[in-house]
Amino acid sequence: MSKYGPSLFVVEMYLALQEKAQDLVGNLEKKKLYLLDSNFDLSNYNFFNRVYKDLSSYRRLIDQLEEVYDFPDEVNAGKVKETIDDFLARDG
Repeated sequence: MSKYGPSLFVVEMYLALQEKAQDLVGNLEKKKLYLLDSNFDLSNYNFFNRVYKDLSSYRRLIDQLEEVYDFPDEVNAGKVKETIDDFLARDG
């Protein structure tokens, strides 16, 4: 199956997914440091569970977009996907 060149809208969506995933990982790292000094309760577990699901969804969406579109190297999500995979493998 040949891939299509993405429209500007698709590239912007692709970049937004990458940015959102990076922000989630950064926020989770900060929250985990805070939780080391506090009690871990069920609400924190639910928060982390929801965010891990969101990260997994972003990762799948990025993969699905890459299956259809041929993105230029300048917007490649390789580093973002690696960050998500590392985080989920370590903490997910």
